[in-house]
Amino acid sequence: MRLIYVIAFLMALTISALAFEDTLTFDRCQIINDPTDASQPSKLVVHFQLPEAIAGREVILAEITTRMGITNVQQDSLLELRFAPLLSQPFVGEVDYADIEAITDSMGVGAWTCRFDSAAYFRVDITEFVRAVSQGERDNFGLVGTLDLLGEANVILSENLAGAIQNDARVRVIYK
Repeated sequence: MRLIYVIAFLMALTISALAFEDTLTFDRCQIINDPTDASQPSKLVVHFQLPEAIAGREVILAEITTRMGITNVQQDSLLELRFAPLLSQPFVGEVDYADIEAITDSMGVGAWTCRFDSAAYFRVDITEFVRAVSQGERDNFGLVGTLDLLGEANVILSENLAGAIQNDARVRVIYK
């Protein structure tokens, strides 16, 4: 009889441990620089669409992974990529730096700090944001990323890098 209980417990544990994983891509990626102040950091505006299968599900982990080829930075520098959610839809037309600042939530949803190398790799945890979107608690208008060279000048990205970042970046979502 004990064996039956042990088997039933292990089966229940196995079933509850099952999780699904989706890998998403950005459907929009834009780099925006401040045209009036070159010392301001670039803004990386991204959007991804959550599949219907995730709606209402328990999100265990969500993260953005990407590489960015950044030049003119000392090898021992620390880089931080921070994301904050957009509060309204910015992609009706082209947006500018001031527009993005005005519609960005001041509460960040994830950050990743790493030591610089020639192709900095970022893995930013955005679980709370994706969980809130999947539960219908907030809208997904996209995220704004800011790349900060900690302790040094801000990082200015070429607007031409947006396509490469869009092609490389992935949003990994694990849910059950």
